[in-house]
Amino acid sequence: MKFASAAAVVAIVALARGAWAAPNLPAPPPTPISPGAPSLSVLGPPMLHLSASATVKVEPDELVASLQGVDIASTAIAAQRRVNELMVKAKAEAAGAAGVKTSFQDYSVDFADQKPTHWTAQQSVELRGAEGEQVLDLVGQLQGIGPAVADLG
Repeated sequence: MKFASAAAVVAIVALARGAWAAPNLPAPPPTPISPGAPSLSVLGPPMLHLSASATVKVEPDELVASLQGVDIASTAIAAQRRVNELMVKAKAEAAGAAGVKTSFQDYSVDFADQKPTHWTAQQSVELRGAEGEQVLDLVGQLQGIGPAVADLG
């Protein structure tokens, strides 16, 4: 990344203050002040705000996958039972995955007042690992028993 030289910064600051700092250039003509315009003493000294930014591309150091187990049933108990069974299977499958951290999150049960009335139970499981291939292998195994990918990044 290139930065402006010290001389260029001094010239910019001098211009912002109203002085002409370039040695080989003529000073700009004075700006006529219209009647009734506020003077510099009323406005205060000019201010100059400088900023810089940079972007760096890096390789991802962790892969995070979120899977969602969902069941819809006519009773809350039935929906919860099936989601719980699904998560027990997912936990057992994830236990054998070295280098992948597993957490179970966001359990909910909702009543849908539609015809026919039904209940929806759902829970998410999050997988994290530095080795993307191991995480993706586990994602595939879990999808085979039921949970669907909700987010991968």
